[in-house]
Amino acid sequence: AVSAGRSFLDRATKSGPVVYYSMEERAPAIKEQFLLHGAADVDLTRIFLSAGARPRKPYVELRNAIKEHRPALVVIDTMARFLPKA
Repeated sequence: AVSAGRSFLDRATKSGPVVYYSMEERAPAIKEQFLLHGAADVDLTRIFLSAGARPRKPYVELRNAIKEHRPALVVIDTMARFLPKA
């Protein structure tokens, strides 16, 4: 909804790019889920998708992605797998 500027749960959203990190699913499965949930007309070029393994330097990568894409929304699924191990 955010990437297209459509309402979500009867609330307005700010249209803009989305940075989406998925540590559990692969990119094709995520894109399939987007389509199943009504995103067939969404411009997927407005969604920066990183899927699979945790980045080596997650904070650096996240900061760089935010600087580059200037997202309206950042999604990290699942945060526990994104963060470095303590």
